[in-house]
Amino acid sequence: MNDEQTVVTPVAVAAQRRKAGRPFGSKIRRSRFLTEAELALFMKAAHHEAAEDWLLMSLTYAFALRVTEAVTLRWEDVNVSSRQLTVRGLKRGAVRAYDVLDELWVPLMRLSKRNARRPVPSEWVFAARQRGSADHLSAQAAKSLFKRICRKAGIVGKSIHDLRHSSAMAMARAGDNLPKIAGWLRHTRLQSSMQYLIPVVDKAHERQMAQRLVKYL
Repeated sequence: MNDEQTVVTPVAVAAQRRKAGRPFGSKIRRSRFLTEAELALFMKAAHHEAAEDWLLMSLTYAFALRVTEAVTLRWEDVNVSSRQLTVRGLKRGAVRAYDVLDELWVPLMRLSKRNARRPVPSEWVFAARQRGSADHLSAQAAKSLFKRICRKAGIVGKSIHDLRHSSAMAMARAGDNLPKIAGWLRHTRLQSSMQYLIPVVDKAHERQMAQRLVKYL
């Protein structure tokens, strides 16, 4: 069966659980993520931050980056001719090139030009803010930025890694299949991506059951 034919159903979820050594009724880890409303509030609040900070959060969400992957992006990973961003995954060395749309490419190029005007241009897309530092922005600084934006947006109980989860959940809601989601997340095993589909599949199953039951009301 090819990628386009792969359909995620409650039966497929049960099969995946059995394959993973979990019976159908057992618990499976579910990821935290921002709801669509929370994501809209978050991005609106992020727009009031520095352009570089907004870009960091936007790339993290758009390409489902782990925080360390985001802060260690290098300018050599930005291919100007193809307008692609190469992400070098931290787990199992997965590497993927992503097309960058205008909404993110234009501010990325502005940041590149600003970096080129520095006395000593940084190799990092997101350079450390300390004067004289040649290092990249720290993961802790990125986490603190995320928390600050969340406070402004009135969002509680989330972490920056939830932007990665939210990206996967957006794909699941849009109907993308498991292999596509796994590829986007740079997962080498489909099982690792199943956690993002469970809530969507369960909700769909609940709606189907409700539609069947309503006939008897």
